[in-house]
Amino acid sequence: MNKALINKIITYTMIASVFITGAGIDGSFFRFYWYYPVYVLFILLGILSFKKVERGPLLVLVSFITFALITHQSDLPLVAKQLINVSFSWTVFYFLIVHENKDILALFHKYVRVAKVLAILGLIQVILFLIGSGKIFLAVFPWLKDYDVSTRLQSLTQEPSYIAFTFSPIVFCALYNLFYSTHYFMSRWWSVVFIVVYLLTQSTIAYLGLIVMLLLIYFRNFSYRKLQFLVFFLFSVIVICAVAYRFMPGVRLRIDDTRRGLSGDFFRGDMYLRVNPSTYAILSNYYVTVRAFEENPILGNGFGTYEAQYDKQIPNKVRRIDRNYLLLNRQDAASMGFRLLAETGLVGILLFLFFVWHYKCRRYTFYSSEADMVWMLNSGIFVLIMLALLRNGNYTVHGKILFLFLYYYSFLQWKRLMQTGSRPNTEDSTTKA
Repeated sequence: MNKALINKIITYTMIASVFITGAGIDGSFFRFYWYYPVYVLFILLGILSFKKVERGPLLVLVSFITFALITHQSDLPLVAKQLINVSFSWTVFYFLIVHENKDILALFHKYVRVAKVLAILGLIQVILFLIGSGKIFLAVFPWLKDYDVSTRLQSLTQEPSYIAFTFSPIVFCALYNLFYSTHYFMSRWWSVVFIVVYLLTQSTIAYLGLIVMLLLIYFRNFSYRKLQFLVFFLFSVIVICAVAYRFMPGVRLRIDDTRRGLSGDFFRGDMYLRVNPSTYAILSNYYVTVRAFEENPILGNGFGTYEAQYDKQIPNKVRRIDRNYLLLNRQDAASMGFRLLAETGLVGILLFLFFVWHYKCRRYTFYSSEADMVWMLNSGIFVLIMLALLRNGNYTVHGKILFLFLYYYSFLQWKRLMQTGSRPNTEDSTTKA
């Protein structure tokens, strides 16, 4: 095989690991996934191939490790475990960016190609389960037997919300293509396919993501005429939400359970036993986060120590009940926002939000095609980050570190294009708003 083909195989394998985690093997300290040996080999290749690391990303990593070591309250082994996990993922995906010569648009093109395969498999999954032949899908992909696979599209991921998370930058681009009659990163036909796939997840977080995407796209360039349609847009959102609540039992169940769960002390009486597992995961971890935050609101209880806080704060009566879901998301808080608050306090979450705000590409009226695509990628990842803060508490699974790198480098590229006076040329595929 020639070098170019080997490089492509490496890139596509790294991207596949973002979507497909499989059934990990629990070790004494870590949970091992199929791609960890591949990551180790890639790191060794990176050390041999790339002679230096950029000062900015390295400084962020060193500062982050220093902050975590200085501010931890207890449970140093848990802190060390999470620092190793984050540093490992940071090294892998930094080397992937360098491996692709920091061409973030080309890397995202490859990401979309892998997502196309996942989208087709997801549609096959839905069809097979609708006709009662879901066992065929599970026989081909046996690691999914441990998960609740049904007619909700999840493809090869562990649950539908993971598609809602990993596909969000792609769906943002798909909506933009349809809204502005462009064909960035994919054809308009594929844009429709990705949006349909996203809807078929029947995930509340996906529907929320769609609302945020539509707002960002529609108000990319502000005008008073667009402002006049804001009331219509908001009314449409309310109608769509009402329809989803009325005709989608899964959405209605989660909303009703959440409303009941927030109406009083969640663990008083048997309320916590009468909600669905997904809602239980959110509300139980909200309960733990509030109490952990009250103990150490400024610097938190220590990076990576949420598991210890969960064991400390969750009522003893919960442990005496034999239901598997009662310890759901014990390690990751079910939400990165919850986890950051409990582990790093106000300082940690405000620093993270500052990063997100600072590196968000701003709106301009005129773009070249390249600048337009960079803005799209950056904005799509912005949506992904917002969804992660709400519903995806693991710091590294599903390529979070990769997305943060893409977010950072897309902003740097966009800034360079703005400084050089990027303007649309006659061959740009920009269209009327």
